[in-house]
Amino acid sequence: MISANNVTYRVGKKALFEDVNIKFTEGNCYGLIGANGAGKSTFLKILSGELDTTNGEIFITPGQRLSVLEQDHFKYDDYTVLDLVIMGNERLYQIMKEKDAQSVEADWLGVELQDLYTQQGDPNDSDYQIIPRKGTKYVTIKDLKRLLKKLSEEFQKEVLDVGTEVVVDNVPYICWFGVENGEIVMSKFYRDNITMHSLPEGRFFTEEEYKEGLPVALDEAIMSKSQKTPYIDSIRSKDGKYLTIAGKKYRIIGKHFTYGNQPIVPITSLPEDYPLYESIIFDFEGTVNSLLYTELKDAVEETLGDHASLPDMDLPDMDKIYLYNTMIIIAVLIAVVSALNFVILYQYFLEKRQEEIRAMRICGMKRRRAVVMFLAECVCLTLPVYVLSVFLYDRFALRMMSSFYSYVDDHYSLKLYLELFAIYYISSLIILLGSIWRRLQGEGRMRIGGGRV
Repeated sequence: MISANNVTYRVGKKALFEDVNIKFTEGNCYGLIGANGAGKSTFLKILSGELDTTNGEIFITPGQRLSVLEQDHFKYDDYTVLDLVIMGNERLYQIMKEKDAQSVEADWLGVELQDLYTQQGDPNDSDYQIIPRKGTKYVTIKDLKRLLKKLSEEFQKEVLDVGTEVVVDNVPYICWFGVENGEIVMSKFYRDNITMHSLPEGRFFTEEEYKEGLPVALDEAIMSKSQKTPYIDSIRSKDGKYLTIAGKKYRIIGKHFTYGNQPIVPITSLPEDYPLYESIIFDFEGTVNSLLYTELKDAVEETLGDHASLPDMDLPDMDKIYLYNTMIIIAVLIAVVSALNFVILYQYFLEKRQEEIRAMRICGMKRRRAVVMFLAECVCLTLPVYVLSVFLYDRFALRMMSSFYSYVDDHYSLKLYLELFAIYYISSLIILLGSIWRRLQGEGRMRIGGGRV
C-alpha cells in the first residue's frame, strides 16, 4: 500500500496543492486526472520520491517496492505493454531479458548458485542484509578462480567477459572481468561498451588497477530518492569520494547506471574467501554451442559440485554452425559475383548505346544528370527481379533446404536476406557508377566534321 498523508507542496508562496490524503491499495488500478498545471506530474514525482513534500509524508508498506518509469511520450513506443510495466523494476526487467536470451542463438551462459543465501529486510532499508544459509558450502572467489583454470584456452578465447556478484559484509558488489590464461584480467569488452549514459561521470578501471587489485570502485549514479539504498549509503563517505568495504577505503573513480543500484569493484581487490552471490554470467563472442556448454558444465561440476548448476538449453552442434556459416559465405560470394556479372552485362548495353550517349552529350546533358539517369534505369531493372527472388526463396528454396538442414530454418530471417541483397546491390552500383562515369568522360570530347567539340 502507498499512502499520502496531509501532503502539501508549495512553489514559493503559492501552494500547488494542500493537505492531500489518499491511499493506493493492493489490487486496484488508479488514474490521476486534472487540468493542465493542476499538479498531476508533481504529485507523481512526490510519490516516487523524486521531489520532497513541503509538508506531510509518503508511506510505503515495508517489504514493498515502488517502480517508476519516466514520463516520455515517445521513448517506449517500440516496447510491448508487458515490457513497459516490468521496465519500472530495472533488475526484474534484466532477468526477463536474460531468460528470453536462452534460445538457439544464446550468446551467454549463466551458472546459477544454489540457495546459498537468504535476504533479510527490505532492500531500501539500512538493515537490509544478504546472509549465507547455515550449513552450506559457500562458493568463493577462490572457487571461481579454480573454475576458470579448468576451462581450456579455446573456451577462454570465446569469452568476452564474466560477471558475478560478491558478498562483502553481507552486501553485494558487482564484478565484471575477463579471462586470460586461466587468470582474471580486466574486461576490455565491458569497458569499451560502457556508453556516456551508463557512465555519466568518471572512468572505467585501468588494466593496472585490475592487475594490482587496487581499491577503486564505480559508484551507483542515483537518479531519484526512490532509488537510494541506505545500506550502500552507510558505507559511502560523506563527501561521496570513498566506499568502505571490509574496513578498506575504495576510491570512487566514476558513477554508473549499468547494473541495478550496486557499486562495481575489481574482483582482484577482494580477498579470495569472499563468497559469490546468485550467479556467474559468461558472455561469448558468438553463439553458444554444445561443446562450450559441455565444457563449462563439466568444469562447474568438478569445482563447485552441487552448489551450482547450468540451465538446460537447446544448443546447436558445431557441425550445424559450420554448415550455416559456410552457406552464408557462399551466399555472399554469389552476391558479389552476381554484381560483377550484372555490371559486365550493363557494360555491353552501354557499348550498344554509344550513339545515344553521344547525342545526349552533344545536346548539353551534364555528366551528373546522365549518371543519375542510368543508375535509375538499373534500379528499375533490378528491383522487380529482387522481389521475385525473395518470393521464390521464401516459398520454395527455403522449405527445401529446411527439410534437410533445420538449423537453416531456425536462423533464416528477412533481415539476413536483405543484408545479402544489400551487398549485391551496393557492390553493383559502386562498380557501375565508376564504369558509367568513365564512359561518359570519354564521350566528353568528340570530333564532328574534322573539328573538336
